[in-house]
Amino acid sequence: MKKHRHHHQCRCQSSCQTGLALNQKRASKNPLRMDPTRTTSLRNSFVREVNKRMAQLKRAIRYVVGDLDVFGIKRSNPFTANAPAFFFESYGLKTPRPSEIESILGIAYDPNFIADAGPIVAAQSPSAQLTAFQKWMKQQAEAGIIQVPTGFEGEPWCAPYIESSYKKAMLRTYTDIYGLSAQASGLGGSQAAFLQSAFAAPIATNQIQILATRCFQQLEGVTAAMEQQMARILADGLMHGRSPYVIARELEKTVVTMTKRRARTIARTEIIHAYAEGQLDTFEIVGKDDVTIMAEWSTAGDDRVCEACNSLEGVVLKVSEARGLIPRHPNCRCAFLPYDPMFPEKGSKTRKQEIEGAIRTSIKKTSPKGSSLAEAIESSSWAGSSLPFLRPK
Repeated sequence: MKKHRHHHQCRCQSSCQTGLALNQKRASKNPLRMDPTRTTSLRNSFVREVNKRMAQLKRAIRYVVGDLDVFGIKRSNPFTANAPAFFFESYGLKTPRPSEIESILGIAYDPNFIADAGPIVAAQSPSAQLTAFQKWMKQQAEAGIIQVPTGFEGEPWCAPYIESSYKKAMLRTYTDIYGLSAQASGLGGSQAAFLQSAFAAPIATNQIQILATRCFQQLEGVTAAMEQQMARILADGLMHGRSPYVIARELEKTVVTMTKRRARTIARTEIIHAYAEGQLDTFEIVGKDDVTIMAEWSTAGDDRVCEACNSLEGVVLKVSEARGLIPRHPNCRCAFLPYDPMFPEKGSKTRKQEIEGAIRTSIKKTSPKGSSLAEAIESSSWAGSSLPFLRPK
C-alpha cells in the first residue's frame, strides 16, 4: 500500500480567543493546513444561504408589522384582502439570486413569499393578536428558513450541503489512503468503482439522512427561540404603545442576533461534522480488509487554533473511539486523516498515556477556571469526555 501520512487538522473559530501560533512555517508550506477539510467554499455557501433566508424573514417582518401595521397601531384600516404583495423590488432591492454552487446543489426557494397576515388583523384582542402573530411567524419561518428546496422533497433543505460534505470526505479519504490512480486491493478496483459502490451503500444513505436531520432540527431550534423572543418584544411594544416601525426594528434585531449567534454557527459546524463522519465511515469500509487504519488528530497549525484543539494535535485513535469527537466545539475546523502504523511520523501520539493526557488537557482547557479534572469531565458536553479509557487521576 502506498505510504500516506495525514493529520487531523483544526481551524478553530470559537469564542475561545486563546489562539496559539503553532507550526507556522509548516503551515505556510502546506495550504491544506489552512483548510484541512477543503470545505471553505461549501461552508461559506451554506452560511450565505442562511443569511439570505434570515434577511428575507427580516423584510417580511418589516412589511407586515411596519408597512401594513397589522396590529392597527397607527392605521384605521391596516390590512385588507387586496393588500399589495411583497416584492424585494418594491424596496429598491434586487431579488436574491442563487450562487453557482447553490445552483449546482439545487438550493432554491421563493424569496417573495409572505404568509397570510389576515388572522392577525381579524383577532379581537391583544392576546389573540399575539397568538396569531406567532402562527404567522411559524408559517413564515417554515416557508423561508426551513423550506425544502425543489427536488429534495421529503428531505431537509440543508441536505444538499450535508450530502456534499459527506461525499467530499469519502473521496478525500480514499485518495489520502490510495492516491489518485492507485487500485484499492480487495475494495472493488479503482477510485471511481469504490465511490460508486460507497455512495450507493445503505450506510452512506442512512448517515446522510441522519446528519441532515440533525442539522435541520438545530435550525428549527433557532426559529423556535426567535418566536419566543419576538413574542416578548411584541407584547412589550404593544403594551407601551410603540410605533409599528419601532416594533418591527426590534423584531428584526432578534433575527440578526440569532443569525450571528446560532444560525451561522450551525451551518459551519454541521458541515464539519458531516465531513468527519464521512471520513470515519470510509475508514471503516476500507478497514474491513487487510488495511489497518486509525484516525489521527492534527491541527491547522495557524494562529487561530484554540488550546482545546491544539492539545489534540497528533492523537491517534481507533475509528470507534473517534466517533463524535469532531467538531471539538462550535465553528471547529478539524478533520481526520488516515494513520498507517507501518509508517509512524514524528509528533504522533500513539501511546495510551499520551492519548489520555491530550484528551484530559483538551477538556481542562474548556472548563471553568479552578475546576478539578473530575469536575471538568463531568460538566463537559464533548463526546471525548465519555471515552471508556478516560478516568480522572
